[in-house]
Amino acid sequence: IQQDLLRSVRYTSTISVAFTVPKGTLRRGSVFWVPYKQSRYISGYVNEEIKGSEVINNNRALLCVWLHNGFARKLLVKSDEEIFILVKRELLKVCPWIADSSIIELHDLERWTAAMPIFYPGYLKKVRSYVGQQKGNILLCGDYLNSLWTERGTPLRSTYCQADHRFRAAIASSSLGMWSENRSPVRSL
Repeated sequence: IQQDLLRSVRYTSTISVAFTVPKGTLRRGSVFWVPYKQSRYISGYVNEEIKGSEVINNNRALLCVWLHNGFARKLLVKSDEEIFILVKRELLKVCPWIADSSIIELHDLERWTAAMPIFYPGYLKKVRSYVGQQKGNILLCGDYLNSLWTERGTPLRSTYCQADHRFRAAIASSSLGMWSENRSPVRSL
């Protein structure tokens, strides 16, 4: 049963791109998911500064960016420099804390041709069947089963408008002072 499940897995491609920004640039956040409706390129980014002062180097923190599958596949064949330029351009469109592109420095990237399982129609039924047939204390875990519990375990069921409202409230209560209507990570369409 486990081998059947593993053989049925299909993977998405991505590229993880790391930039550095001055410490404190993303003051009020850690992980930012970008809806596909807003960007067909950037799927999310993370402020690594939240891990503590031990990850700060020369007063700069890592800002790691994840890409949507289609964009990543197109970039896989490009040079590192081309990827950095294209991803930086798209990041500026979805990250309202960065008004000046000159503060972003390129750091590293990793190409993943088989990064995460794709939850295609029927796949979750296979996972549910696998989990339901287990008799012992050892289960396959990790990304292969991720989707069954991620949606139940997180408060991500809010609507697009609710997310936009929450983001605007967070920005308004911060001292960022650089809010721009067309640079919102959550934009009403």
